[in-house]
This record gives sequence, structure tokens and C-alpha cells, in this order.
Amino acid sequence: RLALKDVIAAVAKIEGQIPPLTEVASKLSLSDLSSVSAESLESMCQAATKTENDVASLVADARKLLSDKHKEKKPALVTELIKVTARMKAVYNEYRKQKQIVLSGERLRQGKAMIEDATEKVKRAEDDVAKLVSTAEPLSGLVENASDLVKQVDLARTETQKCLASSIRFVDGHLHKSAAAARPALARLVERAEMVQEQIEKVKAGTRVHRERFEAKESLDDVRHKFAAMAEAEKEAAGAEELLNGDQSLSDTKASLAKLADLSEKLESAVAIAKSTVSEKLTEVLKYTQTVRKPTSEELELLSVKVVSTEQTVEKLKSSTWECRRTALAKEANELLEACEAEVARMTAAVAPFANDGAETEEDVTLICQKLANFEKAAEVKLGEAKVFLKGQSESLDTTLKVLQGRLTSAREELVRTKDLASDQEERFVALRLSAEASELVAVAEDDVQTAEEVAASLLAGGETYVVEENLAQVVEAWRMWMKEHGGTHEALFNAMRGKEDDISRNAFVAFLENLPLASDALAFNMNQHNAIFAILCKDNDRICWEDLTSALVERFVCVQAIAMTDNFEISGSKSLHKLEPGDVVEAVASPSINEKGIMRLQCSLKGKTGFVSMKGNQGTKFMDTFSSCDRYLESLERALEKATRSVDTMAAFVKHSAEFSGKNGLIFPKADLAKLKPRANAAQRGVDDLRRKVERAKKEFAKRLKAELGAQREAFEERTALHLRETLSVCVDKTERKVAELMDILEPLHDTESLSSMECGTPLTTLRAAEKILEVVLESATMTRQQLLLQIDRSEGPVHEARLEMTTKVDGADKKARSAVDTARTSVSKIGDLRMEQVTIALRGVLRARSITAETLFEEMAEGACAISQERFRKALHSLPLNFPSEHANILCDRIEAGGLGRRSFMEMVQQYFICVKPISMTNDFEINKGKSVRMIELEEVVELLDGPRSDDKVGLPRIRARVLTDGAEGWISVRGNQGTNFLKETEKPFFSCVCDCLIETETGVQSLSTDETVEVLEGPRVVCGETLRAKCQTILGETEGWLTVQDRRGATMAELSSRYFIIRATVSMTDDQNIKRSKVLRKLVEGELVLTLEDPIELDGMLRVKVKSVKDNQEGWLTLTGTSGTIFAEKSSVYDVLHVTFLQSSFDSESLVVRTIAKGEAVLVLDGPHKESRSSHRVRVRALSSGTVGWIFQENLKFL
Repeated sequence: RLALKDVIAAVAKIEGQIPPLTEVASKLSLSDLSSVSAESLESMCQAATKTENDVASLVADARKLLSDKHKEKKPALVTELIKVTARMKAVYNEYRKQKQIVLSGERLRQGKAMIEDATEKVKRAEDDVAKLVSTAEPLSGLVENASDLVKQVDLARTETQKCLASSIRFVDGHLHKSAAAARPALARLVERAEMVQEQIEKVKAGTRVHRERFEAKESLDDVRHKFAAMAEAEKEAAGAEELLNGDQSLSDTKASLAKLADLSEKLESAVAIAKSTVSEKLTEVLKYTQTVRKPTSEELELLSVKVVSTEQTVEKLKSSTWECRRTALAKEANELLEACEAEVARMTAAVAPFANDGAETEEDVTLICQKLANFEKAAEVKLGEAKVFLKGQSESLDTTLKVLQGRLTSAREELVRTKDLASDQEERFVALRLSAEASELVAVAEDDVQTAEEVAASLLAGGETYVVEENLAQVVEAWRMWMKEHGGTHEALFNAMRGKEDDISRNAFVAFLENLPLASDALAFNMNQHNAIFAILCKDNDRICWEDLTSALVERFVCVQAIAMTDNFEISGSKSLHKLEPGDVVEAVASPSINEKGIMRLQCSLKGKTGFVSMKGNQGTKFMDTFSSCDRYLESLERALEKATRSVDTMAAFVKHSAEFSGKNGLIFPKADLAKLKPRANAAQRGVDDLRRKVERAKKEFAKRLKAELGAQREAFEERTALHLRETLSVCVDKTERKVAELMDILEPLHDTESLSSMECGTPLTTLRAAEKILEVVLESATMTRQQLLLQIDRSEGPVHEARLEMTTKVDGADKKARSAVDTARTSVSKIGDLRMEQVTIALRGVLRARSITAETLFEEMAEGACAISQERFRKALHSLPLNFPSEHANILCDRIEAGGLGRRSFMEMVQQYFICVKPISMTNDFEINKGKSVRMIELEEVVELLDGPRSDDKVGLPRIRARVLTDGAEGWISVRGNQGTNFLKETEKPFFSCVCDCLIETETGVQSLSTDETVEVLEGPRVVCGETLRAKCQTILGETEGWLTVQDRRGATMAELSSRYFIIRATVSMTDDQNIKRSKVLRKLVEGELVLTLEDPIELDGMLRVKVKSVKDNQEGWLTLTGTSGTIFAEKSSVYDVLHVTFLQSSFDSESLVVRTIAKGEAVLVLDGPHKESRSSHRVRVRALSSGTVGWIFQENLKFL
């Protein structure tokens, strides 16, 4: 229940809120909306909604808590969860019932508001119809010139009809779906709306004649307006037709035709509109009265005659327009063909020099071809326009079409003949041009191959110069680092290297280089490398002069991405001096630095200009890189090879393409020129291929050479590094070894086994703490040594690897020795504690015997009311015992107590001692065997608790103890072993058990439950018990859970008894709202098998036995007939039992089966089978639960040893 405290509280809170919700909901159970105002209804609905929302929130929270507990799936909570779930279900059903009432109250509020809105709409319609009747009253007689009044009445009638229709739709839409209490009021509103509609119909009938006259006048005016528009269009068309009769140009004729077509279309549209309008109005007139219909129809018939006359005029206009259009199209076609023939003639004149062989030079041929191309394009455009025009107007030009198409065909044939003549001359010119271009490409390829061979000569010779320059670059970088560390200049470096001489000699150069710090293996050169570097520096002299050194120290950078050189360090506000392209090399004037925006800037010079460039942008873009002569040479070589390869590929592709092109197009390519070009092209191709293979081999050899150089440097570097490593770490290793020797001296007393056995070491903790401090120093020194070793590059072999291995072995040995010594000392201190703890245990047991108190009593005294014995209280208790050992030994014991103190279980294990019988032995009532009488035999594996001893019986020489048997609590003296050495008892731990499942424990106050894995302490037993219980299979009255229940337990206590309050329905019967069946109403049908709870005693009425009941299924209350007038039995007493004490519903007939649900006192269950007797004998143990302190009896089969 503690674990479900929050869930139970949440359910209880909901149960407390249900009565207020029921109260506010009951106020909304109205049958007549007229008895309450809209404001009052609104207030009641808001109050009910607010209360329902509060309860809904509580329900949601409780269901979430309950769901979370179900998800935990703890077997110990199953029974309580089932009970809480049932409460939650009942209160949730009541909440849903009240919620439906609140929701119906909301419908009443909406219905009330809707009725008021509908009443307002109908009232407005009634006012409008009253005004309409007043306005239409003058039209009841014959009134002249009443058009304005008719308009006014008709507009008012239309608006009133719209208002009324809206009101009727609104009421009809809500009549059937509104609350029942709102429907009578809505029905009355419908009747009022129907009365208003009748008044509107009367007004409409009374004003018909005046309205029809007004409509007829408007119709005639509309028709006359349409006929006026038709006459105007006819007049405009006649004026446009006269313009076509005179002589006009083609463009003027087209414009006149377009205008006449528009006017004709306009006239035709006006005639159609007038005709349809007259027809429409004639149809409308038929619904008028005879007085209005006759004059209106006669006038419309006269206007129809005019429409027919105008239609004939339209047909004549269309015919004359068609003839004029044919003439204009023929004229336009003739002009197009004349333009085509002129363009073809121009092209024929342009190609005349080709026919007479007048174009011999390239310029002449190019000029003629350009003219031909322009003329041909213009001629094709004109021919296309003419063809499209003739095709589109084939129907209009049927008589002249054949002649026009013949002229078009002749012009196209002339164009084709001219193009064929020009094509032959172009082919001859193209053949000559291809031959010349091929010769030029072969010559270029040969030159590029020769250039690439010259560039590659240095690499093919071995690249010695570039190997030495790479080494020189490393030396120069080391010099710069030296100057940076010593704050020196070029002059300081020069002076440091030359010593007292004027220039730098070879020996001085080598000595200075070898004395530089070992920053990497790049500076460890052999003698041959020293000589090569010195030779490239001194430039064929015997010494390095000042100019040689400063020239070598100049720092150069190469541009890798285009960047501008500016006049200022900061980019903003600076001007561009020069744009650097990729490949440009600059000399640094100062070291690079970073500006305010995080961009690295370099002051440099190029071609006499000094400025600043960005080496790297703030986004990581790289513009400048360190210059390397070797890299630059390899890049230039690669560029030369790429250029030669491209030239040869271009030449070969062009020659091949030219030959294929000439053969495909029938060109006469000079065979002699092709024969001359092929050998040269093949030779260039072979040359570039051979050169690339040689360069690739030379690059591999060059890489091997560089690798060999690095290998020589690395070997020299490792020898120097190994020597330096030994010199540096020897100091730390010696210090560590001295500390280890000091540690061993301090710990000697704790390593002496004789001193430990007699416990002469009085200060073990002080000695151990001093040793631990020295151990910290040893470990710190060893760690520092290992860190320095880790800084060295690990090699799998070589001098450095051997030096690392040597130092590591020494450090690890010292570390291991120190740790082992301290661990041994800690073991010794622990052994002292074990010996002293044994003495304390014996002393505490002596206190128990001397004072004749239990271990629990002694624990309470030492804990002074607390749940555990603190270190201070334990130390105080040690001083009160008759023990004499050093204070540090007591400290060892106190340090063993955990942070929360010495708990009850740990204390009991310390002071209580248990023995198990390994061979049956007799228990006597006296210490002396000869005087004592046998109490009983101690059987094999029985456990006894030590109460006194062991003591030795001087007469027989046997160790004896006074003990209590856990099985039945018998006390007496037992021999631990016999005089021949046979063991009867063996020391064992106090028995503790763990529950293997959820089970029951019988206490003095009743039955409780223990959860799975709960730990219990054995106080007594096991004992064999026999007895009978009455068990019945049953289910809860709501039917949600089924299981077996104990009706009477082994002690004879009744847990449940047959109830007289519950009846079961045997035949379908009605539940009514009153005891008098004649004047009552049926609430619902009770079906066979339903359970009901009687609320009052049965009464006899009209020969029937009636009783007031409450349905178990839905808690509905009412009256039902138990026995009819003819003796028919509708309900009889059921097999429902009332639970008298808290008990459990279990999964099977076995009383030790799994608990399904807890059944609370006062609950009722329906018995399905039984009760049946259960007879069994079992072993029971008296235990105490460690978690709650509950003491009681439990079946041993539910427990397992810990």
C-alpha cells in the first residue's frame, strides 16, 4: 500500500469530487427552457463545465499513475493494484454518467440561445411585412403612373421574403436536432413564420396588374434600345463598303477589309441580340393578364419584321466582302514571288566567279563564300514565306494557284543549281587548307618534345642537385629556429658559426650543425651529406662568406592561388600594387603575422616592388606556400611533358581526322604531303612516350635516393637520441629506486609474521599510512618517467627502442615492488583486525551470558535507539569490554563499520553463533554428562543457536555448549565432538531465507503478504503442521476477476459467509421506479443471471412479492418482483458470500498458489464451485521480515536459502 500511496490518494480525491459534480449536474435536468433565463442557464453551464473539467483532470492524472504502476509489473503490487483498479473503474463510470448530463446542459444552453436568435429573426420579418402592407395599400385600386411605387413595393417584398426565408431555414435546421425542451418554442415560431408568408402572398396578388404594366414597359424599352444599336451598326457597315469600290494600294485594301469584317461581325451580333431579345420578351408576355399582354405583343411583332430586313442586308455585305478579299490575296501572292526571284538572281550573280575560275586566293574564296551564305539564307526565307502563303490561301486563289506554284518551283530549281556550283569550289579550297594546318601541327609537336627532353635532362642525370637542396632547406630552417630562440640576427648567426675566423670553414660549419638541439631526425647528417651541403653553400669556394649565408637565409614563397599584393598590412583601405599569379615566387621581407581579422599577411618583394600579401584566409583558403626548388622543378617538368603530350595528341588526331574527312566527303587530299607527315608524326609520338617512361623511372630512383638520405639521417639521429634518453631518465629512475628501498624499511614490522602472530606491532595504521605516502611519491615518479618515455617515438627496433625498453623495465620493476609491499602491509592490517574482531565477538557473547539478555537487547543498548550502531558508539562499547589492546587496533575495527553504521543483521551475525548437526547427538539438561538427563536427540542437519560455551567437561574432556534448537525452541547442553575426535556439530551461518514468490504470512493480528525476493530471518522451526481449510472457487460480483478463496482457515476462523442480501435473476423481469407496479414506469429489463442487491425487506403487494434493489451491473435502483401472482420465481437468493476479513483470491485450489487479487473486508464474491475441504501437512517456519519487522509463520516451500 505504501508503494501505491500516490495512486490511492488520487482515486480518493476523485471520489471526493464526484458529489459536487453530481450536485451541479442535477441543476441542468430541466424540462422547460422557459422557466430559466439565458443568463442563469449560462451561469449553471459554466459552473458545471468547470467542475467537470477539474474532475477530468484528476481522472487523467490518476489513470496515468495507475498505468505506470501496471507497467512496472511488480508481483508484490498485483493484489493492491487489482483493488485500486476496481475503485478507479467504479468512480470513472460515475464520472462518465455525470459528464453526459453536463454535456446535455450545454445543449440546453445552445438551444436557449438559438430560440432567442430565431425569435428575433421572425419578429424582424413580421415588422417588415407590416411595413410592406402599409406601402402597398395605395395600389389596391387603379393608380396612374405608379411605376415608382411599384418598384418600391416590389423591392420591399423581395427583401421581406429573403428575411423570412432565412428565418424559416434557421428554425427548420435546429428543430429536430435541438434539445426536447426547445422544440415547442421552435414549433410556435414556425407557425408565426407561416402567417407572415401568407401576408406576403396577399400583397403580391394585390399588386399584380401594376407590376405587369411596369415590367412590360421596361421590356419594350430594352427591345427598342437593342434595335437602335442594330441600326447604328448597319449604317457604319454601309459606309465602309463604299471605300472598297475605289482604287487602293494593297496595304489600304487589307486595312479596309479588316475594318469591314469587324463591322460586319458587329452588325451580325447586333441582329442576333435584337432577334433573341424579341423572342424572349414575347415568351415573357404570355404570363401577363389580357389587359397588358395584347398591346405589348402587337408592338413586339412589328419589331420582328425589322429584324428580318436587317438579316438580308448582312448577307449582301458578306458576299461583296468575299470578292474584294480574293483580289487582294492574288496581288499579295504576286509580290511575294517577285521578291523570291530577285533573291535567287542575286545568288546566281555572286557565284559567277567560280564558274569562270576567277577566285584563286584564299581571301577571294572566303569573301565569295560569305556572300553566298548570306544570299542563300535570304533566298530560303523568301521561298519559305511564299510557299506557306500559297498553301494557306489555296481555296481563295483556286484560278491562279497553278501559275503561281510554277513560278515558285522555277525559283527553287535555280537556287539548287547555284548551290551545287559553289560546293565544288569550297571542297577544293578545304583540301588545301587541311594540308597546311597538318604541317604546322607536326612542327609544333616536334618542338615541344625537344623542350621537354631538355627540362628532364637534370632528373635523368640523377637529380643530385635537388637532393642536396632539400637537405639545405632543412639546415636553413634549423638556423632560423636558432635565431628565434637566441633572439639573434643573420649577423649573430654568422659570427656564432665562424668563430674567430673571417669566414665559415668546413669544420666550423659541421661542428655548429651537430651542436644544434635534436628537434627531429632531419639534422643528423653523415659526413658525405655535410660536404655536399657545404659545397652548394660556398659556391665552389673553400669557405662560406657573408653573402653566401644571407642568400641562403632568404625565405621564399610561391603563389598557389591568385592574390593581390597591397601597399598596407591591413587589407581595408590598401591599394593593389601587383597581382600574383599561381607560380610567382616572392622573397619574404619579414616574418608572416596575423591581422585583426585573423588573416595571415606576409611582407614580401617581387620585381622591385615591396608589399603585403595574404598567405591564408580566415576561412582556410591557402594563397602562398613555402618555396621548394625540387617541387618547382618537378612541376615545370610535368608541365613540359603535359604540353608535349597535348601537342602530339592534337597533331595525331588532326591528321587522322583530315584523312577521314577527305575520304568521306570526296576531297582530293595530297597523298605526297600525307606520306611526308606520317613518319614525323610517329617519331614525335614515340619520343614523348619514351621520355615519359624515362621520367617515371627517374622519379622512382629519385624517391629511393631521398629515402636513403632520410634513412642515413634517421640512423644517426637515433643513436644520439638514445644516449640523450639514458642520460635524462637515469636521474628519475635512481630516485624511484631509493624511495622503494625506504618503503621496504618502513614496512618491515608489518611483514614480520612472528610480530603479527603476537600482535606486537602497536601502530599498524600509522606505519601503513606512512608507507602509502611514500608509495604515492614512487607512483608519481614512475608516471613522470613513463610520460617522458611516451614522448619518444616508439621504434620496433634500434637504439631508441633498446633505451626505452631498459628504462621501462627499471620503472615497472620499482612500481611493482612498491605496490606489492603496500598490498602485503594492508593484508597484515586486515589480519590484525580479524584477530581483534574474534576477541571482541567472544567478549560480547560473554556480556550476553553474564547479563542473561538477548542479542537484540544488546543491539538496542549499543545503538541507543538508532537503527544502527555508529563508529563512536562502537568505540565506546569496545572501551567498556575487558580487552586490553592498542588504540590503533580498535581504530582498525571501527574503520570496518560502514558509513551508515553497524546494522542489526551485521551485529547479529557477529554476536550470534549457530551450529549444524553433522551426526545425531543427545541434548541433556545439565552441563555434566553424568548428572544430566536427555532432553531429546538432535537430528542430522538440525540448526541450534549457541547460548553459552563452549566449555570443557574436565571429567570426560569434551567441549560442551548450551544451545537452543530452532526447530522447536528446546534448550540444553550438547557435546561439540566426542573423546575420539568425532564431530557432532559444525559451525554454520545464521539461516536467512528469501521468498520465491508472493506469499502469505500468518501474524498474531491476521494474514499479511510478503513480496517476491523479500528477505526473512528464521526465528523458529521448521515445524510440521496438519489441518483443513474450506476453499471455494468464486469471482468478484462485477465478474472482472476469478480465483479461489479461503472460506474458513486451518484455525477455524471464518473468512467469508453466505450473504442474504444478494439475489440472482432466474427469469427476465422489469425493474420499475415504484413499488406499485400499476402506476410505475419500467426503468430497464433485468436478464437471467444478473445480480441485484436488496435495499429493503421484501413486501407483499397484490399477490406479488416485491423488493427494492440496486443492480450490481450499473448501480441503477428500482423495484422488481421476486415471485409473481401465479407463483413464478423471477429472482432467488444467490451464492454470494460477504468477506469478513481481508483475504486473497488465488490462482488455484492450492492455498499456497499465486495471489491474483486482494479481497478487502466488506467486499462480496460470487461462489462458482464449492466450498471444498483442503487437507494437507506442511513445514512452517516462524520468521521476521527484515524490511518491515513483521513476525509470523510461513510455509517453508515458499522460501529458499540465501
